[in-house]
Amino acid sequence: MSKEKYSCILVPILSCLCEEIKTYYKLSYSDSMKLLYESELYEMLEEESNKMWYFSKVALFDMLKEEKESGVLNVPE
Repeated sequence: MSKEKYSCILVPILSCLCEEIKTYYKLSYSDSMKLLYESELYEMLEEESNKMWYFSKVALFDMLKEEKESGVLNVPE
């Protein structure tokens, strides 16, 4: 998939995750973006070949919460 096509898939996912982070952690939108962009989950999402975008937004947010709480990103098989 081209980077342009993948960007069309990724941007709405990231936006939704930032909204969830903002609500759950009671952060500003910019702080929620920073939290997401500094995560291992984001690094995995950046690479289309990892197929992380196949997961639901709920599953991705759960992975992010676990990563922030435990320091380890656990990706379900």
